[in-house]
Amino acid sequence: MRLSELFYLNKNDRIVLVWLIAVVACIVGVILLGNEKQNDEVVATDSAQEAIKNNPSNKGKPYYAYGERKAVPPRLHPFDLNTATPEEMLELGFNDREIRSVLSYRSKGGIYRKVEQLSRISGMTKGEYDRLAPYFRTNNDYLPASEFVKMPENDYYKHYDKRDFDKKDGRNAKAADKKGDEAAATDNGDEMAASLSDHPQKLKQGETIDINSSDTTELKKIPGVGSVYAKMIVKYREKLGGFYSVEQLNDLQALPSDIQTYLHLTPTPLRKMKVNALSINKLINHPYINFYQARDIVDHIRKNGPLKSIHELQLSKNFSEKDILRIEPYLEY
Repeated sequence: MRLSELFYLNKNDRIVLVWLIAVVACIVGVILLGNEKQNDEVVATDSAQEAIKNNPSNKGKPYYAYGERKAVPPRLHPFDLNTATPEEMLELGFNDREIRSVLSYRSKGGIYRKVEQLSRISGMTKGEYDRLAPYFRTNNDYLPASEFVKMPENDYYKHYDKRDFDKKDGRNAKAADKKGDEAAATDNGDEMAASLSDHPQKLKQGETIDINSSDTTELKKIPGVGSVYAKMIVKYREKLGGFYSVEQLNDLQALPSDIQTYLHLTPTPLRKMKVNALSINKLINHPYINFYQARDIVDHIRKNGPLKSIHELQLSKNFSEKDILRIEPYLEY
């Protein structure tokens, strides 16, 4: 075999080889240029350090103090952050972060009205706050107008006595005769009657009302029960489907402790739930069934068929004996 045949490459192999050589050449060139630039920078840095070191003003100083700038103390004077320029804030001792915070706040429509707002500037320290607070000022143009402008009084009715006007239509009633006075007395009587209807006479000790049939007006006759408690009782009764015991009011918080002494229970059919036909979302609408109990009911029905008694779930960890007994009257199968 001849040597030329041993190193023979076809056209495609020769093209690939040329590309590889070109890529390698580019990489080597970049590396060489980078090293040359780095060497130049090192030389320049060394020259700069040598010049600083030879500077007479730095003689006797450690190397880390070369070129050190003296801290310029802030020039404190009264300032208004709503109009202060960045240069003025630099002069007062604000740093770049604090200046950006102030400008950002102002660009969003913020207004500095109180000195306490200095503490909210991003980066503000307690020392800076204590130093700047005595010089904080604000122009009245940036304060709420309500603090300076007083609404003028309407003098049109100033010479009239307010008692001379009827509340209903504003007509002057000063010249009302005896008949008008009698009508006013009648109106007062009607207002008093309306007031009594809003605050019904309370029940006496020993008097009771039915817990299942009483509306809010009747319930407000119980001592210590107003509109809020009355509505709470009626709403809870609707969610339950009716009360089967007066003691169920213990489920509600903050009711008067003696409220049950003014209530009696007339046997009334309860509104029952068809437990085998309800979803979890429907079951948890009842105050006596939580999500986990509803899930156990639905799972039991899915695995074992329709429930015949809620006692079938007495082995579930989510149902106590008390839970089963209080929900049982509201279920049908």
